[in-house]
Amino acid sequence: MARRSVIIIVLFLIGEGILLTVYCARPDLHDCITFGATVLAAAFALFQFLDKAQHDRYESAGEFIKRWNDPSLTSVRLEIRAILTDALLLEPLTKKSDRPDQFKEEENEKRGQVIGALNFFEELAVAVKKRRVDERYLYDMLSVTVEMVWKKFKPWIDADRKREYGGDPSYWSEFEALARRWEKALPWWV
Repeated sequence: MARRSVIIIVLFLIGEGILLTVYCARPDLHDCITFGATVLAAAFALFQFLDKAQHDRYESAGEFIKRWNDPSLTSVRLEIRAILTDALLLEPLTKKSDRPDQFKEEENEKRGQVIGALNFFEELAVAVKKRRVDERYLYDMLSVTVEMVWKKFKPWIDADRKREYGGDPSYWSEFEALARRWEKALPWWV
């Protein structure tokens, strides 16, 4: 149990103890004490609800981190790392026309790896936007990766948006928004 939860539980029990003591000692205040105990119990229930929601967001963030580090994504991470270190160039994987046969089979596979990684980051960004995950945890673990991938892949994304998706800027737009948000340090309250 988190230290904060223990402190809240102890404070709740102390508050209830004080209310019970006053209730027994002052019969003329029974209605006020009953009301106070109800408010205190409701506040504790609300704390438990919010604490559970935060725990669930933290667990969901952990699932994204597990997925990114999962052995099944090793080939995707290796391709991304190769591109980030210029061991693999993005230029040959960039669409230059609308011809479906412009890429060799190996290039199509590498494009698939790139698109898979970008889709992962888009999904992560949507989860952050909808507050389904603990943003601070993800920021601490993945912000450098998000920033590096976005900066390196932005020209490729722009070209792919233009050729593949008819100039539609919505493709990977949540990833773009997250990368821009994470360029700056997160506020302390996130």
